[in-house]
Amino acid sequence: MIIVLELFLQFGLLLVLLGLCLWLGDKVFLVVEHLIYHLIYQSTWPRKLIWKFFYNSFSWYLKNENYFRSHNCGYAILTQTGETLKLVAKQDIKNQYQNQMYHYAALGIRNLDDLQGKNVLDLATGRGGGLAFLAKYFYPKNAVGIDISSHQIQFAQSHQDEIDSLSYFQGDVECLNAVNFDKDIQYDLITCIESLHCFSNLSAIFNGVQNLMQKNGNFVIVDIFEKKEVKNIEKIMKHFFMIEKREIITINVKHAMNLDKPRVEKMISKFITDNEIAKQVMRNILASAEGSKTYEELGKTKEYICYVLRHPNPAIDATHQCQSPNEKNMRRYQEQMALHSYQNDPQNQQQSM
Repeated sequence: MIIVLELFLQFGLLLVLLGLCLWLGDKVFLVVEHLIYHLIYQSTWPRKLIWKFFYNSFSWYLKNENYFRSHNCGYAILTQTGETLKLVAKQDIKNQYQNQMYHYAALGIRNLDDLQGKNVLDLATGRGGGLAFLAKYFYPKNAVGIDISSHQIQFAQSHQDEIDSLSYFQGDVECLNAVNFDKDIQYDLITCIESLHCFSNLSAIFNGVQNLMQKNGNFVIVDIFEKKEVKNIEKIMKHFFMIEKREIITINVKHAMNLDKPRVEKMISKFITDNEIAKQVMRNILASAEGSKTYEELGKTKEYICYVLRHPNPAIDATHQCQSPNEKNMRRYQEQMALHSYQNDPQNQQQSM
């Protein structure tokens, strides 16, 4: 109770400081921004609770934005449109690059065509759109999403599109044993898309994943990592898993952010009309392209990295645990996926007529 009260007072102070910075201007804004940045990215126990509060508030703020169903920076190949998937349904197109990120993490980096018969678990699933996309078009046996934000889970559950294999549960991914979902299932694929930075106890997450993952399954993490912290994070990973593949996709993510900028700016302008500082805050939150903190840091102090992890195999030489990006496989993936179309869905066929 004392910890909760302390956090409440700290966050209340942050809101007061944020209000002051909006009133006083740019210099104060920069100071407050650095303070908030430290608390949400570099603190220990406050970090997770602050993110929980933020996403509950953010989801409430966007409760009527039904097409904003997936919140990640996006993935795009280096073409004019950046498309790896030819989408038709309006709700899919609205989240084109976010859906492509989920497709890349679940299938593309592993050179798979579908998830048929597989059990999929998505940690920190957010508004649920990415997992719903996978469940709708790639036919997993079970697709389970877990998120600490009750508001985001409520949104996800109300937008399931009547997909029988899909389910969402509210809970803390650092304490998977305490989450009320079927733990008897062994998952072939566990994903954590742009969410690992919200948690400080990585060992607790990895231990929970290790217990739930099939012997030959994969744990795929895609996220923004501080360059100076990568070695330490990989050291923790290797304590639980073998790194089967590691790809730096910063350039693909920044391209997606540029392509998605008109949509993000339109959303920001819808809610904020004349306060440029408030608009800048929203750009940073939504990771808009040039001008946002995320965009400017990527490639300089941070990298966007995808890890494919699996249970350790003592028969494999540890020197081969970490593979560099495979350009041949990436080209093959880009060529195949650029031609892929999902027009066999009845809803899509109706919309394309």
